[in-house]
Amino acid sequence: MRDGRLHPSATIVGSNGVITTEFLNLTSADAGTHPHGYLPSQMRARLGTTATPFEDLRAETGSGFRFAAEAFAK
Repeated sequence: MRDGRLHPSATIVGSNGVITTEFLNLTSADAGTHPHGYLPSQMRARLGTTATPFEDLRAETGSGFRFAAEAFAK
């Protein structure tokens, strides 16, 4: 049985595309380079309603909690 708490992810399907992501609260640009062990975010998007390739997306290095607070403040 797979424990969802250890492998949190989401697939969001909309009328104009799909986004898949895992939930990393602390992100880094590259694996193995951050002093606290942060990892790159793995997000992908497929735009449009036809079978097009997924595009890899990158998050900034830092805290997802901070990113959410900054977005809320805006």
